[in-house]
Amino acid sequence: MKSLLKPLAITAILIAAPVVAHGQQPWTQDELRSGIKKEEYARFVRSGVDTALYFFVVANPDCSPADGYEVAVTTQPQHGSLTSEPSKEFASWPKENPRSKCNDKKIRGTNWVYRSEKGYRGKDEFEIVVYWPNGTINQRHYVVDVR
Repeated sequence: MKSLLKPLAITAILIAAPVVAHGQQPWTQDELRSGIKKEEYARFVRSGVDTALYFFVVANPDCSPADGYEVAVTTQPQHGSLTSEPSKEFASWPKENPRSKCNDKKIRGTNWVYRSEKGYRGKDEFEIVVYWPNGTINQRHYVVDVR
């Protein structure tokens, strides 16, 4: 079943979270069987300020963008907005990944940007789902502490 993950690679550059800068953790056998990986993220943001929470990039080993995936917001934030913006950022694939040669240049991807309502302080949450060409799904639930 490991071959399910070979066609594409993902890197996520998450603000204040270098521990997961290379993307998702390896899939467990249960997740591979079910086809869905649920992930939880918590972030602190400033009220009323655009904050890029997630840089999403899928690339081929030659650093060109890979097609066939889809990203959707399945639960909108109640106290702010979430937008996707085309962006070029540095990726951070581990050395053993053939895409690591792409780390030394900016690569095309998408920044997911959160902005709270003006003056709002408190908790907000939303969900982003990534649909992969092989039929698997990453379900990312974000809890945002707006200060």
